[in-house]
Amino acid sequence: IYENVLDYYGPNHVMPGKEALRVAAVYHNHLDHDHALVWYQKGYDLLKAVTPQTFEVLDQLSIACVKLARGAGHHGDSEAYKKYSSEYRQIVDSILQFKNDHLTDMQKQRLEIKQYYFLLEEAKQALRNEHFAVFEKLCDSIAEWIDRTPNLGYRKVAFEELHVSLLIHKNQLDAAEKTARENVRSTLLYRGDKYKDYLSCLEVMADVLKLENKYAEALSVYEKILIHLQRDYPYEQKWINTIMNKI
Repeated sequence: IYENVLDYYGPNHVMPGKEALRVAAVYHNHLDHDHALVWYQKGYDLLKAVTPQTFEVLDQLSIACVKLARGAGHHGDSEAYKKYSSEYRQIVDSILQFKNDHLTDMQKQRLEIKQYYFLLEEAKQALRNEHFAVFEKLCDSIAEWIDRTPNLGYRKVAFEELHVSLLIHKNQLDAAEKTARENVRSTLLYRGDKYKDYLSCLEVMADVLKLENKYAEALSVYEKILIHLQRDYPYEQKWINTIMNKI
């Protein structure tokens, strides 16, 4: 699809960059993060060169910046993380310079959600770097936004996973377990038991149970995850090995 879109539209259009990001997502979902970063970079380069910089172009370019910043954070490349984080903020500022009547309600909502998803990535990065004061401040900002934002639906799960990390950091393990269990229920409701999202939430819950020394229950959950992975996602060898090590 990417090759056909590039051939049809040429490089100076939002569609080739958008499709490159979709190719990257395929690699990302298969945990092939090196190839994912190559395609996120390709999407970024294409979108960066597109003129004029419409809302749709900037919207997709911001996605590329978030993905590249996250990849840089995981690789410990602080300079690249700062570069793409800074560019992301500049893009959001550029979008905000559009007159309000030029943005639809849906576009405004997308922009707000995008801003807080980026704060989510910033908080994760702060936690990885053990910048706990920054981490807690970002968590507070996100929590305030969730409280005043109705109808987040399944999107809320990603932010509540961050809340679990905050509760673990504060050694409030009972509350962390409660939140993790609520996330499992929400994911089951919105996504069903076959999706990786459900297995990820189960893993977070099992990790909390292990911290609480509830080893038997944690082991049971890890084994359930392993069965699902081996049955439905046998190609996820890195994840399977991680769960086996935890068991």
